[in-house]
Parts: sequence; structure tokens; C-alpha cells
Amino acid sequence: MPATVMNRWIVVVGGILIQLCLGAIYAWSAFTKKLEAAPFDFSKTETQIIFAVGLASFAFFMALIAGKWQAKVGPRIVAITGGLIMGLGYILASFAPNDHSAFWWILIGVGLLGGAGIGFAYVCPIAALVKWFPDKKGLITGLAVAGFGFGALIWVKLTGGFTFGPVKLTGDWAGLYGMGWSVQEIFRLYGVLFAVFVGVGAFVMVNPPQGWLPTGWTPPPASQASSGSANYRMGQMVRTPQFWGLFMTFVFGATAGLMVIGIIKLYGTDAYIAKDATVTRILETYPAADVTQVPDGLLQEFGKTKNADGEVTWDPAEARTEYAELINDCREGAGTAAGSAAVQTLYEKHNLTQAGAIVAKVVSFDEARWSGDAAAQAQVLAELALLDILVSAPDSDAGPVTETDEDGTTRELPSPRSTWKRVAPDHEDLAAARLADVTSTDVPQLMSQEHYRSVFPVIGAIGEITLTAMGLFYALFNGLGRILWGLVSDFTGRKPAIILMCLAQGIMMIAFYFIGGSQWGLYIGAAIIGFNFGGNFALFPAATADFFGNKNVGSNYPLVFLAYGVGGIVGPILGGRMGDMAAWQFAFIPAGIACLLGAVVMIAMKPPKALAAAEAA
Repeated sequence: MPATVMNRWIVVVGGILIQLCLGAIYAWSAFTKKLEAAPFDFSKTETQIIFAVGLASFAFFMALIAGKWQAKVGPRIVAITGGLIMGLGYILASFAPNDHSAFWWILIGVGLLGGAGIGFAYVCPIAALVKWFPDKKGLITGLAVAGFGFGALIWVKLTGGFTFGPVKLTGDWAGLYGMGWSVQEIFRLYGVLFAVFVGVGAFVMVNPPQGWLPTGWTPPPASQASSGSANYRMGQMVRTPQFWGLFMTFVFGATAGLMVIGIIKLYGTDAYIAKDATVTRILETYPAADVTQVPDGLLQEFGKTKNADGEVTWDPAEARTEYAELINDCREGAGTAAGSAAVQTLYEKHNLTQAGAIVAKVVSFDEARWSGDAAAQAQVLAELALLDILVSAPDSDAGPVTETDEDGTTRELPSPRSTWKRVAPDHEDLAAARLADVTSTDVPQLMSQEHYRSVFPVIGAIGEITLTAMGLFYALFNGLGRILWGLVSDFTGRKPAIILMCLAQGIMMIAFYFIGGSQWGLYIGAAIIGFNFGGNFALFPAATADFFGNKNVGSNYPLVFLAYGVGGIVGPILGGRMGDMAAWQFAFIPAGIACLLGAVVMIAMKPPKALAAAEAA
């Protein structure tokens, strides 16, 4: 008999491969910024609704169908089914149109079907491996689900390149986005890979022979509390206070961790920008998302078309669309040749436009000044500063501004500042006084071209920082937390480990609101929150097996795991809603308090009583 039993570590390898694919749900932040931008224009809340539906679908399909089904037919068939459903969901989402209606395609494909596929496949490695490794439940459940956390790292970095701060593991390769892949094309690729790889891992996903035990291991006495031999059935389990204590504690931990996964890029960007006055000024003055607020005077060089007769027309709607696209190119391409070219184009077009616009504003300012209308003066000064915020101060900083005629002749144009001086050639001192007025008011200050060029790389760096926070620190420590918290619990017991984990998570969630606006604050917070969040997936299945029995963990744990679905609804939507309201404190602080409450619940919990023989039968 022993010679014919599969090496149990092969099942571990298969389980990790499956979980690597299922972890793609945690890579959702790699798509949120793309979906918020044109042509999709999703709100923060809409991106989080998709994420929340995926999490809820994951939990409910696992609890209502997968757990009982795998107990009847074994884990292999159920895992293969999950891989196919998940893959087909992503492929369906890949056919989404390039407009806001894509929301429904992605909601159904990635959210509903993708989450359902994950729910079918997720429980299979856990149920099988607890039976293969009754002697190492904490460690092995941690290893089994570690792939879920590490998988997010792979799928996030595939989109933007395997860059970790200054370390570029793939050189200058900027990921699938950098190669010009669209969101839909990435969905299609991922769908195919998920279906194939989950199927490969499922091939070795089988239960051990009936009555099999690891060599040299003796089961603990059935009378010992939390021995794993109680064998509660689902109906018996839900009538115990221990089930509800585990459930609520899991809800609190899942809410915190899933909220951060869904909004870390959005919150990190907001918090980081809020501490950089220059970036804040640019984004508030020239918001790409709300181009209706951009003055027409800044758009005269955009949206131009020429007819067959050589007549040039200007379309304000097309101008705003072209402007928004160029702003986005500046942000997304920061640090690349394409981004530098976009910045140069934007700068030159603003310089070309402003020469004429500033002349009109200076005339208005003169009229207001001579009439003594202080309010009108202030308004014109604000408009002047608005027009000139993105151009150089001294002429020497700007460099020559050129214009090319149809015959190829290139001539140098004056900069805005020299245009001001030429408005009234006999009043150069008055022009100088006007400049002093503009730079001494409380309106945004004039900026040199060098300063202007530094803004978009800063904005681009924010995107890289938040992507690294999620794609490296959160994902990596999420995987490590699953392994290490599981290992720790094998020595301390599940209850003390869960208490420590909840305390650490509660403190960090509250602190994260205050430190997330700095690069290393974002990294450290993401690492600790990810580490503790990962621990949930090692500790709660092992605690379920300890309290309610190893035999039925495959059908019992999915019910406990419904807590993850509840957290998946509450956390991301809470975070998205508070983000839309710019009230992030009302997301992080309540989530932190909930985790601390979970620690209190676990402190008060005692193991369930052993079942009588008749009840356990």
C-alpha cells in the first residue's frame, strides 16, 4: 500500500499552481486606473463594484456549490471546472467595447464568472492537502494558498513590467501595457492562461486513500480540544458560537485587507499628491478627467482640422478630447521617450496659444487697473496666472518657440513674457509691474519649463510607487504571511495566532491613513497589511479543521469562507465610496477598529465541546 500512494508533495505543487492563477483577483488594481480613464471613464466606485462582485461570487460559489460537490466527486473535476469558468469569464470581458458600457461586460466576465471560477477551484487544494498533511495543517494550508498571494505579484507585474523601485528585472520592458496592449487584450491572454494552468494543476489534485496517515505520525486523542477529530457536520457547526466567532473575525480581517487591495493605487495617488503642492496645482488647474474646466484659451492649438480648400477650423469638443489624451500620455509615459515627447508637445502648444490669449488678458487688466476695480483686477490676474502656469518665467528658460508655415518656413515666435512687454512698447515699466503683480498674488505662481517638465515624471512616479506597493510589497508579503502565520500557529495554536494577527492589522490600518502619503509609508503599510491579510487564509481553514474536524473541512470551511464574501462587498465599496468623497479616513479607521474588535472576539472564544459518538456518526 505505501508504495502505491502518491508523494504528497506533488499535490502541494499542483495546489500552488492552481492558486497562482486564482490570485489574479488580487491583481485588479492593475486595471483600475486604465478603466477610470478615457474611453471607459469608470468611477472609483464602479471599479470597486466589479471587484466586490468578484469577491462575493468567489465566496458564494465556493460555499454553496464547490465544497459539497468536491466532497462527492473529488477535487480534480471541481478544480478543472473552476479553471474553465474563470478563463471563459476573462475571455468574455475581452470583448468589452471601448466605452462606458464596458462596465457590464467586465462586471459579468471578470466579476461574476471570474469570481465563480475562483470559488470552484479555491477550496480543492485546501480540502485535499489538510487530509494529506494532518500533521502540518497550519504550514500546509499556508503553502497551499501562498500561491494565491504570489499570483497577484505575477499578474500585476506582467501588465507594467517587473520593476521594483530601482531594480528592473526585465530591463526596459514596460510590460504588456508598454507593448501597447489594451485592457481587453490582456483579459483575453489571461483567460487562456488561467484555463490551461488550472487544468494542469488539477490533474494531480486527488485525496489520499481512505485511512491513510503520514509515516510516523500518531493522531492526537479525540478527547483533546481542537484536535481536529470532532467531525462536526455543517448543520452542527453553524449552531455553535465558535462558528460565528470565527465568521465575524474573518469578516473584519477580510474587509480590511480587501479594501486596501481595491483602493491602494487610488488612495496612494491621492495621499501622495496631497503632500506635493506642485503636483496638486497642476492636477487641480488642468484636470484631464474634467476637460470642461480647461479654458478655451489653452486649447486653440488642439482640435484643428483643414479642409480641401486649406481652411482651418477649430472644434472645441475635439480640442478637449485631444488635450485630455495628451495629458494622459504625459502622465502614463513619464520616464519614457514617448512621455517626454508628449510633454514637449504639450509645452509647445501652450506657448503657441498663450501669446495671443495673454495680450487680451493684459488689455483687460489695464482697463480694470485704470478704473480702480479691484475685484476685476484680481479676476484677470487669476486668469493670467491660469494661462501662464505651465510656461516659463524668464524668456531664457523657455527656449525659442517656433512655428512652421505650409511652405516649410520656420520662424521664431515670442514667448508670453516678451509678448506682455510688447503690448505697450512705451510702458515697459508698467509691463514689469504687471509681472510683479501676478507673481505676488495668491494665485498659482509662474513656472519654468524645467519645473514644468519635472511635474509629469513626479506624477508618473506616483503611479510606479503605488503599483510597486501593491505588486511587490502587498503581494509578496501576502504570500509570506500565509506561510509564516500558518507555521507560527502550528507552535502557538490557532487562537493566539489569530489574536496577534488581528491586533497587528487593526493598528496598521489606522496608522496607514496617516503614513500612506509617503513612499516608504505606503510600502511599509502595504507590506504589513498584506502580511496579516494573507494570514487569514492559513489560520481560518486550519482553525476550522481544529474546531470542527479534518474530515469535513472541505464542506465546512466554505461556509466559514462566506465571511470573505461579506468582506469583499463591504471593504471595496466602502473604500471606493470614501475615495469618491475624498474622505479616506472614514474607510481606514473604521476598518482598523473592526480588526481590533476581532481580536477581542477571539480572546473570549473557547474550543467547542467534543461531539457525542452518536452525533459525530
